[in-house]
Amino acid sequence: MAREAEIFGTYLAGQRPGGDVAGVYAAAVRQHGLESIDDAVLAYVVRHPGRLKYIDAALAFSGRESLLRKKLFIMFCVLEAHPDYCDHFLARADNQRSIISLFFLGIRSAMRIAIGKMLLLFL
Repeated sequence: MAREAEIFGTYLAGQRPGGDVAGVYAAAVRQHGLESIDDAVLAYVVRHPGRLKYIDAALAFSGRESLLRKKLFIMFCVLEAHPDYCDHFLARADNQRSIISLFFLGIRSAMRIAIGKMLLLFL
């Protein structure tokens, strides 16, 4: 589960989580009864962490329930509540996006969804 915490923390916060984040994540996963569930999608992401962004995008728009998304939400909550990482999730006045930036973010998201859906076909 430490590997999951590292992968998810890096994906969500842009850096490897340090300190007690992995332990808090593991405790939260156990509390929700998700530690012993075997899942092909989760196993694939642990083996290929670079593809997490595509799988996550596809699952977000698929409407199906996913162990991976549940665990990502748990890690998101852990990081958001942790004093070392909470600034990553707070809005900043200097972080305003222009219409052009939003357009390109939309294109990037659509591409990630398409790639992720193709990857999910083979899992």
